[in-house]
Amino acid sequence: MATNGGFTGKMLYVDLSTRKIEARETGTEEELRMWVGCSGLGLHLLASMIRPGMEFLEPDSPMILINGPLTGTAVPQSSNWAIVNLRQQAGYHPGFSFGHGFFGARLKHAGWDGIVVVGASPSPVYLWIDDSKVEIQDASKYWGTDTFACNRKLREDLGDPQRISVACIGPGGEELLAGGVVRADLAYSAGTAAPGTLWGSKKLKAIAVRGTGLVPLAHPGEFLAVANEWRNTQWNHKVTPEMKAMHTVQHDPRYAKHRNPAGQSQPVKNMSEYLERGGAQPEEGEWKFRPVGSFNCEMACHFETNIPSGPFAGLYATGYSPSVIGSMHGIYDRGIAMGLTTHLDELGLHESEVPSAMSMVMEAYNTERLTQEQCNGLDLSWGNWQSTLQLLDMTLHREGIGAIIAKGIKATAEELGLQDLAVHIKGSGFHGQYQINHPAMLFASVVAGGGPRWEVSNRLFLTEGEPDLGYEAPLNPDDPTYGEVAAKAVYEGQKKKTWEDDLGVCYFAMQGYTGIFDLETRSLMAATGWTGFTRDEAMMAGERFINLQRMVSLYLGYKPEFDYDVSQRLMDAIPTGPGKGRSLKKYFDMWRDEYYQLLGWSTKTGAPSRAALRRVGLQNYMVGK
Repeated sequence: MATNGGFTGKMLYVDLSTRKIEARETGTEEELRMWVGCSGLGLHLLASMIRPGMEFLEPDSPMILINGPLTGTAVPQSSNWAIVNLRQQAGYHPGFSFGHGFFGARLKHAGWDGIVVVGASPSPVYLWIDDSKVEIQDASKYWGTDTFACNRKLREDLGDPQRISVACIGPGGEELLAGGVVRADLAYSAGTAAPGTLWGSKKLKAIAVRGTGLVPLAHPGEFLAVANEWRNTQWNHKVTPEMKAMHTVQHDPRYAKHRNPAGQSQPVKNMSEYLERGGAQPEEGEWKFRPVGSFNCEMACHFETNIPSGPFAGLYATGYSPSVIGSMHGIYDRGIAMGLTTHLDELGLHESEVPSAMSMVMEAYNTERLTQEQCNGLDLSWGNWQSTLQLLDMTLHREGIGAIIAKGIKATAEELGLQDLAVHIKGSGFHGQYQINHPAMLFASVVAGGGPRWEVSNRLFLTEGEPDLGYEAPLNPDDPTYGEVAAKAVYEGQKKKTWEDDLGVCYFAMQGYTGIFDLETRSLMAATGWTGFTRDEAMMAGERFINLQRMVSLYLGYKPEFDYDVSQRLMDAIPTGPGKGRSLKKYFDMWRDEYYQLLGWSTKTGAPSRAALRRVGLQNYMVGK
């Protein structure tokens, strides 16, 4: 055992080609203290397993599902787990997908810090983890089922549906569509880097887990005291009243948030138009939501509901955020948008690839760049939800134009000659079109070392700021000093959030709170028994992670010009609405150079300097087998 607690000390290694299952040590204390857990430790493992020229869907391409040292503990919202793998789109980046629910905690309670899967099964299988007992089981009867049906049926078949968690893929992942997700406990998806597509290539339908143990703690009394202090801090903070109200009719978690916030232009229709107000308005007394929380989660920001009216009346829906399959397709009816989003969740697809490629095709149709004949007779007029549904089905079965869309936004644009209509970052779709209103927020997605994803807290840009970093309010795009402070804020915010992503705690429990560094580091030390783990060491862990991401990217073929592979629509000034005139292009070169200089990277090659690697303890680190 490398530490006195926080970790179980065991990782599960599974080779689906040979059916070999073994337990290995999670890591030495030195390794764990350097990389902490979740995305950090997962990246360290990935870096040791990749080889030159390794492709995303090759059998030896690893899938690493991993917890943090605080996952499954008494710390508020300690539900986070991560999947680390090679990235499907923007393939020169490592990929990270985060999940919530009870799955990660139950895996930890079963005695495992994580799972590493290599190889590929010739037929569908699932992993059954029942504490220390691990089996590879036949999944033929579940293959072809959607994520909701598979989850429910597998838990019922295993005989303990209330205490078993299931993470599974849907038909989208099985058919190797771009952007396949892994969906756990019905409501929670992990999908930024297409892990569901990787599972599909390995014929891994699901992982089911039941854990009856506890997370070992070095100093239990001290740990519980800090956990209670953390919870009190969270619930007395200004962030929380908004979260408490998420499930009232007046504050619908999918669509009230989707309405246009103050100071933002609402992009719709593949970002070809902007609305002063976007999204549907809640209707009094019509929608009823049941809060759904994760392990040790009182905010319960996810939900369950039944769509009350319209063509999807009676459909069960669960999850959190709206998909681009609504407003980006010109669909503003709440029930229809939620119905389409739920179908996307059933298929196990992320919004960033197939739905974004569909939006691009729809714009081409509506601007007469594509004919109805080229679209296999579909009327792809904006708002035609029936055609959206048909196009999704054609994509799943790779029929007609759907066979092209199945490859993702970049391949679709190239094959159809629609590169100017593709809304992408480095050839990849992305989550959160509203970030175009905040050039620094968009810049953070462009320079993210795991491809376009949230590597900086949204609080820094949209709501409370990051008081522990000295930002008592969010950055303001209209402030005269914005251009001067943004690059450093992104650099500091990225170090903080990537460190926090290692812990196994939900974003909402850590972002925007005064004194959060103290609570995080004290919890970590009380759990593990480590001493002297300071705020500075935490920030260094974040910077170390950022540097290893870049080392892995260089190994995988990254070139500095890739930083400029961004849709012109994202670079150009917003044409209308409250955000009119804001532009990433205005700042990009200046911010990129400053960001690189802060990290100690070459602005010409993109490589970290020897001094930069020495500063974070990676001067002798070797990537690859």
